[in-house]
Amino acid sequence: MTRSEGKRYSSVIRMFLFLIVFIFALILQLSLSEKRNKDVLAPMLKRSSNEQVISDTLSYVEELNKYLSQYRWDYGDLSELLIKKREFLSNTSSKVDSIKAMKGALSEEEFVLAEATTTTYSSFIDYLDDVIELQLENLTAKAKDLYYDEVQSCGEYLAKYIRSLLESHIQRSSEINTKLSLLNDFIGRLQSLTLILMVIFGCFVVHDFVQIISSMDIFAKAAKEIGKGNLNYPDVEVRGSEEIENLAAVFNEMKHSMQTAVSVLEDKHRMEIELKEKENEAIEFESILEREKLQKLRSQINPHFLFNTLNLIVYSAKQENATNTENLLRALSNLFRYSLASNDFYVPLSSEIKIVNEFYLLYHERFGSRILLEWHVSDDVELTETYVPSFILQPLVENSFRHGLLSLESGGRVDIFVTDLGDEIKIVVHDNGVGMDADTLKLVRERLTEHSSSGEHLGLYNVAARLRLGENGLIKVDSEPGFGSNVELIIKKMEECDVQNIGR
Repeated sequence: MTRSEGKRYSSVIRMFLFLIVFIFALILQLSLSEKRNKDVLAPMLKRSSNEQVISDTLSYVEELNKYLSQYRWDYGDLSELLIKKREFLSNTSSKVDSIKAMKGALSEEEFVLAEATTTTYSSFIDYLDDVIELQLENLTAKAKDLYYDEVQSCGEYLAKYIRSLLESHIQRSSEINTKLSLLNDFIGRLQSLTLILMVIFGCFVVHDFVQIISSMDIFAKAAKEIGKGNLNYPDVEVRGSEEIENLAAVFNEMKHSMQTAVSVLEDKHRMEIELKEKENEAIEFESILEREKLQKLRSQINPHFLFNTLNLIVYSAKQENATNTENLLRALSNLFRYSLASNDFYVPLSSEIKIVNEFYLLYHERFGSRILLEWHVSDDVELTETYVPSFILQPLVENSFRHGLLSLESGGRVDIFVTDLGDEIKIVVHDNGVGMDADTLKLVRERLTEHSSSGEHLGLYNVAARLRLGENGLIKVDSEPGFGSNVELIIKKMEECDVQNIGR
C-alpha cells in the first residue's frame, strides 16, 4: 500500500468511526431517554397517581363519616342521605377498585392495609345499605342503633386503614424516589456525556467542512489566476485532510506541467523568430556579398593588366635602386591581390597578420612615427594552424587609424593582442586615439547588431556581420573620450580539417 493510499484509508476510517460513534451516541441517548421514562418517570408518576387515589378515597370516606355523624336519624332527610350514598359510591367504587389493582406493586405492609381497606369498604357499604333500608321501612330506632353499633365504627376503621395505607405508601414512595433520583442523575450524566461527545464530533465535522470550503476557495482563486495566464502564481498550499493535500499536490503538478508546456512553446516560438532573423540576416548578407562582388567585378576590369603593371613598376624601382618605393609597391600589390583574389571565408591567422603588416607599411610610410603598430601574440597560438574569417583584422586596424589616430599630432599607437583561450581565440585591437563619446559609442553598439552598409565605421560593421553570418564569434567595443578605443573579438577556434568540412 502506498503512502497516499494509506492516507486515504485513514481518512475513510476516521469518517467511519465518527459515523459509528455518532450513531452509538444517538442510540444511547434514545435508550437512556426510554429507560428514564420507563424506570424513573413512569414509576414515580404511578406511585404519585396511587397516592392521589388513596388520598381522594380517604377524603370521601371522612366526608361521609362526618355527614353520617351529623345526620338526625329520627327526622333527617332520607332523600339527601340516599343522594350522599350514591355520590359516595360513584366517587369511591372506582378508586377502591384501583386500590385492589395496585396490590401487586405494594409492599407487604401496604398489601395488608390495602386488603383491610377493601374488605372494610365492602362491610361499610353493606352496613350503610342496611341502615338506609331500615330508614325506608320507618324503623328509625333500629337504623340508629345499627349506625352507632356497626356503621360508625366500620367507617372509622375504614378511614384509619386508608390513612395508614396512604402514610405507608408515601413513606415507601420517598424511599423509592430517592433511589429513582440517583438513577435519574446517573442517566442524566450519561446523557450529558453522550451529548458532549456528539458536540465534539460535530465540531470536528464543522472544522473539516470549513477547511474544505476554504481549500476550495483557494483552489478557485488559483484556477482563476491560471485561467488568466498567470502560470507563475504561487503553488497552492493547504493543510487538512490527506485528500485535500493530495488534490493540492496534483493541482500544483498540473500547473507545473502547463508551465513546462508553455515554456517549450515559448522557446520554440523564440527559436523560430531567431531562425527567421538569421535567415533575414543571411539574405541581407548575401545581398551585400552580391554588391561587393559587383564592386569587385567593376574594379577587376583587367586584374592581370593591373598586377603586371604593378610588377613592372616594382621592377623599374628595383633597377633604379629605389628600395623604399619597391617595398611600398610590393605591399600595395599584395594587399590588392589578397582583397581580390581570395574567395575563401576562412584563412590562416598568419595570413591576416601578414596583410595587416602590409597595410601598416603603407600607412607608416605616409604618416611616419605618428602611427605605430605593435603585435602581442601569445606563444601558444598556432598562427598557421588556426583559421579565422578572412578580412576581420585589417578593417579594425584601418578603423583605428582613420577614426582614432589621424587627428593626433604624434604618439598614435595601435596594439593588437592575440590570446589562445582553448576552444576560442581572443583578439583585442586597442588604440590610444581620441575615443568616442557616450552617444557615439551607443550608436556604434546598436549598429553592430544589424548590418550597416553606409556611414562611418563601415569596416567595423562588416566584421560584425561576418561573425554573425558564420555564428562563430562575437565583437565588443569600448571607448572613452581622450583614452582611445578597444575592440575585442572572441572567435571560435577553427583548424584546417574544420574548414575543409565546412567547405564540403
